[in-house]
Amino acid sequence: MVTVSEYRRTIFDLVSRLRRSEEVPLAASAGHVLVLAEDVHSPADVPPFDNSQMDGFAVSSEDPAVTGAQAPAAPAQTAGDVRAAADASFGGPALPLMPMVPAGRAPEPLRRRHAAPVMTGSRMPAGADCVIPVEQTADGFERADAVSFTESLGELAQPGRFVRRRGSDTAAGERIARAGERLSPALAGVLASCGLAHAPVWAPLRILVVSTGDEVVAPGAERGEAQIFDANGIAVTGALMAAGARIVATLHVSDDPADLFAQVGRWAAQTDLVVSMGGISQGAREVIRLAAAAEAEGSGGAAAGGMVFDAVGMQPGGPQAHGRLAGLPWIALPGNPVSSLVSIEMFVRPALLAVPPERAPRPVAEARLELAAPQDSPTGKLQVRRAHLRPDATVELISGPSSHLLGAYARADALALIGAETTQIADGDEVIVWSIA
Repeated sequence: MVTVSEYRRTIFDLVSRLRRSEEVPLAASAGHVLVLAEDVHSPADVPPFDNSQMDGFAVSSEDPAVTGAQAPAAPAQTAGDVRAAADASFGGPALPLMPMVPAGRAPEPLRRRHAAPVMTGSRMPAGADCVIPVEQTADGFERADAVSFTESLGELAQPGRFVRRRGSDTAAGERIARAGERLSPALAGVLASCGLAHAPVWAPLRILVVSTGDEVVAPGAERGEAQIFDANGIAVTGALMAAGARIVATLHVSDDPADLFAQVGRWAAQTDLVVSMGGISQGAREVIRLAAAAEAEGSGGAAAGGMVFDAVGMQPGGPQAHGRLAGLPWIALPGNPVSSLVSIEMFVRPALLAVPPERAPRPVAEARLELAAPQDSPTGKLQVRRAHLRPDATVELISGPSSHLLGAYARADALALIGAETTQIADGDEVIVWSIA
């Protein structure tokens, strides 16, 4: 029997061999699940210049008009200087103003004994080292010639106050993203702020989804007395898309290997990987097993790569298979819908998102079980139970462990992992929980 960690490595390696990197425009990345293929470094400082954190007035904390130092004789004072110093209606210390420069334009250097109006994000004038917010002035932006302040300039004008320093968010050459990170909207914004228009990502794999079985019919079709509607095709397609896959098509094939080869063959040129559900157990009409055997027999028992059928120490989802079939890389999942979805969570989703097998692919928590009575857990198998994680760090199991109970999976926001060494669980036991909300 193969362990869960061993099989995670197997599927991760299979998918890794299929990956190819591409440069994607950041403007086209929104709404897509993309994973960075390599580290990204900033080509520039962000912000690229010192700028104002507030709407207000840029001043120099060392200006004599701010520090209160006696000014030398200045017979060439401007009329604005005189008005600013003499106008008692200001109600406090005052400074004449530089011309207002809107954000996006370079300002003049700050003149001695002056203040410069600045908007949030405006480049700081050369010579200014702090900003006094408009809320700490008596007249705001109402006057064009001078501004008065509500408190002592020496108290308001502290070096660096309300100034965003160049490179304070990102320094040129700094690593701003790591290979394997999701290209989230925020991270795409970080790259854009550094002047980058593209990101190196793993190209989404083109996956053909195949549900199997004579007993399965499409939703909305006429159902025979011994048939069921195909939940797997819909559920697995959605789960793979949520993990970033590009779905080529979703097919249903019968239990006849010839039907499988014919339908899959029509999509082969557009497909990187096939993910199928069902047909891998020990029954008499397991179509994936039959197709693999027919292919091996047709090649003298040496089909290229072939299919490997494994028993994984996990419940649900013990039967698994992988390899090549119909000339394509192939991952075959069990046929019960819950087994298929759990298998995607444990093996396929982490591989598609390039999450290494040694890392948990979901947010992990430890929680205490709330059980009315003890329950058995299969010896030597990791049991994956559908669950609800409460804010108080307790976890409630939803329904039983049976793999056909898809409704219970739909109500779950977590998976509780019961270790392979555990044979019974009881109220208050600590378990590992993956959040799948």
